[in-house]
Amino acid sequence: MPARDTRSSVPGVYARHKVGCAVERLLAPLSPAIAEAACDCEPAHFGAVWDRSAGRHRKTKHFACVDEANAAREKLEAQIRSVEAASRSRLANRREREIPAMEFSFARTVYLEAVRAGVALNKWGRPYRPRSAESLAGALHRMPTWLTGLELDEIRPRDIQLLTDELVAEGLSGSSVRSAINAIRSLYSWALARELASRDPTRHVRLPAMNATPRDRVATPAEFAMLLDPLDLEDRLPYALAVYASARNQEIRSLDWSHVVHGVAIELAGDEDARKPGGSWRIVPMVAPLASLLRQAWQAAGTPDQGKVCGPRRPSSSGMVAGGRSSTGLPRPLERGDRPTADPLPRSPPHRGDLARPRRSLTEGRVRMDGPQDPRLPTRSRGNHPPPLHPRPAR
Repeated sequence: MPARDTRSSVPGVYARHKVGCAVERLLAPLSPAIAEAACDCEPAHFGAVWDRSAGRHRKTKHFACVDEANAAREKLEAQIRSVEAASRSRLANRREREIPAMEFSFARTVYLEAVRAGVALNKWGRPYRPRSAESLAGALHRMPTWLTGLELDEIRPRDIQLLTDELVAEGLSGSSVRSAINAIRSLYSWALARELASRDPTRHVRLPAMNATPRDRVATPAEFAMLLDPLDLEDRLPYALAVYASARNQEIRSLDWSHVVHGVAIELAGDEDARKPGGSWRIVPMVAPLASLLRQAWQAAGTPDQGKVCGPRRPSSSGMVAGGRSSTGLPRPLERGDRPTADPLPRSPPHRGDLARPRRSLTEGRVRMDGPQDPRLPTRSRGNHPPPLHPRPAR
């Protein structure tokens, strides 16, 4: 049975009675006079002081006399109060050094400068690539004025949810809405690490689903060849790379002649800026229709050793072709049972599989790779290995 503690005549000092004392048989609570009258042992005395920073009582050592316990309690209380005063002083000095409240528009400017300087890092701890920095700046500069005029800590989750609802009402796709909200999330992640904001309002926002437009059907390689025939060579080549080589938009724009081995294969995402985060470098075997178009374009460009395969139509700061210019005058996809026509399609950037997907079972979609591997193919030792460039076994 544990010993019992009672209050003494001095505030903050307690008496601890021994096991078997008569005080244990009395009902609590006991006044100091009743406890002293009923006690038949020699209790020990200790003091207790409340420590606000620790959130608990702190006790002194046990003494035989009440006065000694009270003196130890007063000494302990003085020590605790001095520590609390020093803590309040440090907090006041820290508040004086704090950066004043920052509006969203000013924080956006500072953040984008840090992104371009390579100081602000992405979620992988790496500097943003130039194309990612441009996308981030474009998304943040499209924010409404009612949001950019608020301070960072004044923006609530309901404001971000209202912005999401407005973007959905404007008809933006789920991907575009997510890009805008993720740009705000990146800004707050940078601000929280530098104590410019106290919370992230985008944390519990409900975003729309990534519902892509379903494809009606896939054209055969023969249909796709007829669709490309009315186009010029410079318009035909980006779509051929997207369909025959499964190249993404950025891979098409950054493809260099040094990454092409004529009649054998092409190296996609050979440039660092064309890769997805985590790496998407790969070697794609070259099918006959694509090899023919690449050779025509190479000869028309003067057989260069390097340079963009799909160069810009006019002077460009990036040195790459615009993704939305290649579809002008492209005939529409054929419906089942129709014949090719020359009706133009609306402009849209080339993307793999948007118009046609070649069937590998057809003769024009196969690749003959007899003999040893071409020594001109680039070799790399990376975690993401490209598909092997050796002959397939006969079926």
